[in-house]
Amino acid sequence: MLRPSPCSIYPHCSAHTVRHVNVAPVAEALPTKFREGVTLGAGTYGTVRIATELSTGKKVALKTIQLEDDEGKQNGVTNTAIRELILLRALRHPNIVRCTELEADAKELRMVLEYCNRGDLRREIKKPGNLTITAIKKYARQVLSALAYMHMNYIVHRDLKPQNLLLDSSGDLKVGDFGLARCHVSPSHPGTHDVVSLWYRAPELLLRGAPSFAIDVWAVGCVVAEMCVKQPIFPGDSEIHTLYKIFELLGTPTNATWPGVESFNEYKDEFPQWRRPDVRAHLRNGLFADTPLKHDSQGVDLIVRLLTLCPEHRITAIEALSHPWLKDDSNPTPLTTTLKKK
Repeated sequence: MLRPSPCSIYPHCSAHTVRHVNVAPVAEALPTKFREGVTLGAGTYGTVRIATELSTGKKVALKTIQLEDDEGKQNGVTNTAIRELILLRALRHPNIVRCTELEADAKELRMVLEYCNRGDLRREIKKPGNLTITAIKKYARQVLSALAYMHMNYIVHRDLKPQNLLLDSSGDLKVGDFGLARCHVSPSHPGTHDVVSLWYRAPELLLRGAPSFAIDVWAVGCVVAEMCVKQPIFPGDSEIHTLYKIFELLGTPTNATWPGVESFNEYKDEFPQWRRPDVRAHLRNGLFADTPLKHDSQGVDLIVRLLTLCPEHRITAIEALSHPWLKDDSNPTPLTTTLKKK
């Protein structure tokens, strides 16, 4: 099975390399170059606004992350996070939102991002009517293409969900919001379990197993299935509720189906024992019964491979791009464009 190799696009950027963020003060640069417009979104640590570049009239998304609160206290955006955001500037892929400028001072970090004017994939899913199979394949291929590129360059996104998958004016999908992304260097530095929005969180995270590139692949499986059924497939209101929804659909794992799972901290002998000996048939006749996938064995097969409970057995992004369901298209995204380095 093909697995990512450590061919970093920015090989000298490590946890010990960039010790300071040496960039121009925010107040002296970006505000003089852009006219800010309406707010696209706001969160705990910052905002995203539409802005216009004064010299060209080009629309961009201007993201501001607060490094300190109003009382001057650190917001928890660490130097490591800043280093990784700088690393992400090196990403060059047609299905990743481009970061063209990055500046910081002691109080805030500001990024100039490519503006995707058609909103996010969640908005597309919520529109009346069903997405066509052609559109679903296109979006699946594009997010997997971006993911293969990231993983081959040792970057884990860690927060893939429809709200972070944006659509540009041409209708092409672009992966955005790398606020939780990090370089995945080795199993000895696996990262935290407390990542990925709950409904798209992989079972190994919920069970406190070791995170890996496979958590991104699981999230893509959730997104592809959601595009087919028009709603999230694991909408739990807690970690255990989400875990039960996963097991009910795909079967409760045991050491026989997922080696070592019963030794995980959060695995309980009291778990309900759902058995799904033929998970593909179960999905065709259940979750996908009222969708075109009921009679599309290849589509169901890919989703099952993306949503394989055991991360070691889960398909990788680069393998998924070669799946027959995604290759059956008149205009596929060529893999040769996905692994370019800066």
